[in-house]
Amino acid sequence: MNGAEQPAQQRWQSELGAWAIPDHIKQHASADPWHLDPALFRPAEPSPDTAMSLATQRAIGLLGDERSVLDVGCGGGAAVFAINPAPSRVHGVDQSEGMLEIFASVAAERSIEHGTTVGSWLEVASTFSDGSFDVVVCHHVAYNVAQLGPFVAELRRVARNGVVMELTMTHPQTSNNPLWEQFWSLARPTGPSALDALAAITEHPGIGEAALEVGSTVATRQEPPFEARVHGALRMLCLGPDRFDEVADALTSLAPRSLERAVIVVR
Repeated sequence: MNGAEQPAQQRWQSELGAWAIPDHIKQHASADPWHLDPALFRPAEPSPDTAMSLATQRAIGLLGDERSVLDVGCGGGAAVFAINPAPSRVHGVDQSEGMLEIFASVAAERSIEHGTTVGSWLEVASTFSDGSFDVVVCHHVAYNVAQLGPFVAELRRVARNGVVMELTMTHPQTSNNPLWEQFWSLARPTGPSALDALAAITEHPGIGEAALEVGSTVATRQEPPFEARVHGALRMLCLGPDRFDEVADALTSLAPRSLERAVIVVR
């Protein structure tokens, strides 16, 4: 590039690509290493005493008279169901039908008008009209999106008032790097970061105003049992159940994860 700085979107995509699991390790996997168990993504029960995260506060601030929210990469709906009082209408988009089943069941239990769409956002975004929701929330999805600029542009198109994204300050798998070193002698990447995400978003033509703030996390889904965390780590590390005790011990020795969360608001 003749010494020119690499574009932010290209740099973001390149750093995400470095997280691919090497073939010599992945061949040992008995299941998809990146699979997430929908049962672990049920939203926490609402409580008037529960503190609200910065992301939830920003979403509430963008609600209009319709009080409608689209949750992209919704999982079980932890992001949208943390809004209190509850929105009048919610819609969840996710690639997992199991996640959407939980999303729909929680909405029904709470008597909230709802809908779901299965698929990746850039594949299904065209089915949503411009400004069809007051606000779009998208939590802990950005690090799974290579084409982040176009992805966020479509989120903003559908939002009348704005988009609220929450993500960890650094790639969420960074905290597991000691496990890869211990079990596979594999050095893992450390990037990209939330600041890199902001750069990729603001670089994209027509995005408009985007700003990043930092706040602390608030638990918005039920805490998984430790045994489930171990099984998830085994799957991620492409290890068999015979390594359960070793991985359990390793998990207990990991440093606590940072409670800081980046919140990117796109208006």
